[in-house]
Amino acid sequence: MPRLRSWIEQRSLFWDFCWQYFQLIHEGSFEIVVDETARIDSVPRWFEGVRLNFAENLLFSSDARDRLRGKEDDKVAVVAVREAGAEGQTYVTWKELRSRTGRLVQALKAHGVKCGDPTTALGAIFSSVTTDMGTKGLLDRLSQIKPVWLFMDDFAVYNREKMDLRSKIAEVVKGLDGVVEFQGVVAMPRFSFSRQSQVVSPKLAPCTTFSLRCHMTG
Repeated sequence: MPRLRSWIEQRSLFWDFCWQYFQLIHEGSFEIVVDETARIDSVPRWFEGVRLNFAENLLFSSDARDRLRGKEDDKVAVVAVREAGAEGQTYVTWKELRSRTGRLVQALKAHGVKCGDPTTALGAIFSSVTTDMGTKGLLDRLSQIKPVWLFMDDFAVYNREKMDLRSKIAEVVKGLDGVVEFQGVVAMPRFSFSRQSQVVSPKLAPCTTFSLRCHMTG
């Protein structure tokens, strides 16, 4: 165990090794990994001079000769399994995942989201919270990050029971009313029957309606 923790004694060497090993897709270069003399509460910058996109590194290979190596279009990227196998399993290929990401990026741009706002593929800020938290817990977290758009499931499954979250969505919308940056909630349908679920707030948009904006403005 002491050997496992010894990396902390040479942080720059350790993270430089990780940088070289993982070969991330990036732009720019760095002189030092981090200023190890800086106080932690000063929030020192890591790999200053380098820019990278988290979503790009997930969706593509770092092999410059073949960006799809290991992530070919027909290969499965995501397997979604709901609790107790409700409605079976969903398989998403790399091609479909890249396509969905592209459509969502365009929709977010059409709705005014820009770099620095609280999503990953745009260079904006991404954060997540679990929907089984109480409304107060959700608002405590969300009020700190000041989201522009919030994507939230309209239903959840717990102990094999389907839980309607639409009233919680309405409470969250009301609680974020004082956040100037907040534009609204995009309701994500968890089940086929919920795709036509009734809108519960003026600041709530079904996922399909939100995505259509990119086609109307593009």
